[in-house]
Amino acid sequence: MSNEILGVVFPLSPEQVNNLFKGHNIFIKFAQLKNKKNKLTECNRFFIYQTKSNKEIIGEATISKVEFLNFKEISKKYSFNEICNIENEFMDYIEGREHAKMLVMVLSNPKKYKNPIKLKKRLSLSYIYLKKELIKE
Repeated sequence: MSNEILGVVFPLSPEQVNNLFKGHNIFIKFAQLKNKKNKLTECNRFFIYQTKSNKEIIGEATISKVEFLNFKEISKKYSFNEICNIENEFMDYIEGREHAKMLVMVLSNPKKYKNPIKLKKRLSLSYIYLKKELIKE
């Protein structure tokens, strides 16, 4: 089995997925990052795993840009019309952590698969690097 990283998988709520496919192409998340020379900066495929689904990747997008910004920097650079996160949930999510750096991904060309990719296990709330061995044959 290959250890090659195919891309990164983040779980998104159904609302976030809908927003992403409507053109809200900025994804923001607190991620446990030890440094900015993380593998995330080398990935160019963002796999869309919809929560409350059947352990499936339902689509993908291209990662155009990866940044590490705090809330003030994000709000100067992007509007909520661009962000796939739900505004009121996002504000609750960052409460008390406004100064902490967050992973900001600019996504392009989102596409939904006709045949979702089934995974062998459910994802946690964090992210994983997708490798062939995690895909259910």
